[in-house]
Amino acid sequence: RVLEEWRMFIDGRAVFTVPEPYQQLGDRAMRVIPQARFLAGVVDEARRFPNFRFEFGRTFRDVIREDGRVVGAVLDSPNGCEEIRTDLLIGCDGRASLLRARARIHLQAVPQSFDVWWFKLPAPDALRDGCSMLLMATTKTVGACYTSWDSRLQYALMVPKGVQPPSETANLVEELCQPAPDWLAEHIRGVPDQIEGPVRLRLVIGRCLQWSAPGLLLIGDAAHPMSPVRATCVPPQSSTEK
Repeated sequence: RVLEEWRMFIDGRAVFTVPEPYQQLGDRAMRVIPQARFLAGVVDEARRFPNFRFEFGRTFRDVIREDGRVVGAVLDSPNGCEEIRTDLLIGCDGRASLLRARARIHLQAVPQSFDVWWFKLPAPDALRDGCSMLLMATTKTVGACYTSWDSRLQYALMVPKGVQPPSETANLVEELCQPAPDWLAEHIRGVPDQIEGPVRLRLVIGRCLQWSAPGLLLIGDAAHPMSPVRATCVPPQSSTEK
């Protein structure tokens, strides 16, 4: 799905809409795609190169060092522990990167007071055909939602760290409705048995001041974990900044 616009609501009232220039951008327009299909496409594209090899079912455990340089990785496999040697090891294993930890590269995190609960539910008629990103805020809570690749509504609710979701479905539904405009809240209340979640995302935002080491490179969220909403990252304040 091509993202068509951003819509902002405050206390249930539409404040403004920012259209995405998707027609001008063409193939470079922002899209919502299934992660599994994206990764499969990356692997298929990489298979064009004769030296590429894809190993499925391996789990990274540690780096191999020799003379102060990373020269490979220790993996768990169906056949037991194995070592793979390489000229360059690239860490792209996300915000909780084990490779970053094993390489002893420090993440300078920005303190966060909230986490994200992710839900999926049927999309209302007003959002079913296109793809709009709705950002919704009140003095008490913040939410965001969009129509995902599977034509369902992906809904994020920002919650204070450590808060557990209500055990009663009705209370959970009301939590979802708090930041939503009236028409969306009415839709949510009408589909309580079709709401999946929440899946808790423990929010980590920050950056590594060092993204590489001899024989090693970190990329993506492994080097600079960002917010899942609009991918914002506030640079950590250095000791020289006032």
